[in-house]
Amino acid sequence: MAQVIFWGGFVDKRVGRYIVTALAIIAVVELCSLPIIYFMAGMPDYSQLIPRFERVEVKVVSVTKSTHTYFVIINFFNTGLTNTSIESLLLNGVPYDDSGWTGAVKPVVFGDITPETVLKVGSSYCTMVIFSDDCKDPRGKGLIVAVENGHYVNIGFHTTGGKDYDAFVILSWNCYPETSLCPASTLAIAIMVVIAFGAPFILGKRRARPSLVKSVEKTKHGRELTL
Repeated sequence: MAQVIFWGGFVDKRVGRYIVTALAIIAVVELCSLPIIYFMAGMPDYSQLIPRFERVEVKVVSVTKSTHTYFVIINFFNTGLTNTSIESLLLNGVPYDDSGWTGAVKPVVFGDITPETVLKVGSSYCTMVIFSDDCKDPRGKGLIVAVENGHYVNIGFHTTGGKDYDAFVILSWNCYPETSLCPASTLAIAIMVVIAFGAPFILGKRRARPSLVKSVEKTKHGRELTL
């Protein structure tokens, strides 16, 4: 049997061919991969090309009034693709911490409204705004804006990304004088009265039907019909 010397030993000639073929394949693969590796190393980082837009959404707003002071709680979320921070909070376009505000309770803000607070993507945050109903801005204009259907205040957020977000907070709805009821309340009460007085009549009619059916069934057996 023919023998060949390979790596200092004697092996079968067919085994030597297999080994040489495997080494040749590995060498070819390595040579072909070098250009690909070189090309990939010089490619730019396409992840940096994805737009990182900013968006803050106000989800929940609750208003509580104690005598002449309003407590407004705002829950907001960062639904964008980049982190940001709230640089300032505006009340009807005026910074809440402006020294020109007047009133029994000047605007005060608590919570996540500071440049140091990072609003991370996908996270929710909360802040509370407190002010009295007689607050006036530096120009002497009332903070609470009266419109035909009620009263509101515009609470805005200015982010470190240079964007502004507004939340029109309804403080109250206009009704008739305190001795009377709002149209919606009057309608609701009227509907409840109709249901309360009409339900017994409707139920009575439904209960009367089985007796007629029962009497008709009796006539099928030759008995007299009693009404």
